[in-house]
Amino acid sequence: MSSSNERIEYLLSAYTTNCITEVELTELAAIIQKPISEASINDFMMQYWDSLPVDENEGIAQDRIFNQITTHKSFRTNQKQAKISPLNIKRIIGYAASLLIIVAGALTWYISNLKPDASQTAKINNNSISVGSKKAILTLADGSTIQLHDTDTGKIALQGNLSVMQNKGQLAYNVINNAANEYSENTMTTPKGGEYQLVLQDGSKVWLNAASSITYPVEFNGKERRVKIQGEAYFEIAKNAAKPFIVEANGTEVKVLGTHFNVSAYADDSFIKTTLVEGSVNVSKGEKHALLKPNQQALITKTSDHIAVTNVDVEEALAWKNGYFIFNGEDIRSVMKSVSRWYDVEVEFKGALNGKTFGGTISRFGNIKDLLKTIELTEAIHFEIKERRVIVMP
Repeated sequence: MSSSNERIEYLLSAYTTNCITEVELTELAAIIQKPISEASINDFMMQYWDSLPVDENEGIAQDRIFNQITTHKSFRTNQKQAKISPLNIKRIIGYAASLLIIVAGALTWYISNLKPDASQTAKINNNSISVGSKKAILTLADGSTIQLHDTDTGKIALQGNLSVMQNKGQLAYNVINNAANEYSENTMTTPKGGEYQLVLQDGSKVWLNAASSITYPVEFNGKERRVKIQGEAYFEIAKNAAKPFIVEANGTEVKVLGTHFNVSAYADDSFIKTTLVEGSVNVSKGEKHALLKPNQQALITKTSDHIAVTNVDVEEALAWKNGYFIFNGEDIRSVMKSVSRWYDVEVEFKGALNGKTFGGTISRFGNIKDLLKTIELTEAIHFEIKERRVIVMP
């Protein structure tokens, strides 16, 4: 083990045993924001979690942890100086939900005890469910399909006067010459457990979440740039005042000139959400319109034309793109929708679920059993995995 890893483990051990000094806590708070420390932190937390007694009466008191962290002068001072963002803090606590409860800006799992029942944990320990990865299917104008993977590179197709290039999880369209093309469309589809990035002919970038699709012109020749999506996608639109960019999603239109935004429009959700990161967008459905400012979200239910606009933390909307799950007061059915899409599993609900809400942040690239173990810490929900089916029980 490297000396830096040993130092991280020492500081975390000192913290969990309440023996950490002011200087050491300042050092630990600074380490939190360094991504390179994440592996060491996660390893320590796994060992710490496994070392805890199963007896729920021997857990660490939630109030004591909260008070220790949020009232500690050294931690608060360093947090302000280092400008540690909620996401940075989440990196240390996303997997360490069994240890730390922090309310001051950072979401962690809301837990009442630190160890799930051992018999329940055993039911989710052994599984072969893999984490999501970069994979998609490209459907060309003639209806033929090409499997896309994160390891493939080079030209994979020719569409008119554009070559279709693949490079490690990203697809791009490069103009070969200035000859005019007949209008044609391609479709990129991600399966459950897949995500992919697309660079359109005009230079606009699209990140496609799991179980999603986007249909788009091979070349934008008309007066507008129009695409259609199902599922969820994040857009960074190349500016072109002469050609507005329009996203169609389940009866909703998002119109922009050049901006960054996220659209969530899954078929099995009852709503369409558009979240603006920068620039401006006009969201419309039927005769209703709403102009969004940065850090605002438009929510439209599929059964109504009403557009509800609220101020939001865009970090939550972009969590999937940045490699995280962020749940903020969501019920277990909503949580498991995201889990099902990313890990490509079926979900079955058994028994009376008490409607308790969940909040927290955890990496999308961790093992599904670790995610389920973390949720089980609430003792409100338990899981069992049978092949590719996750059974949710009270």
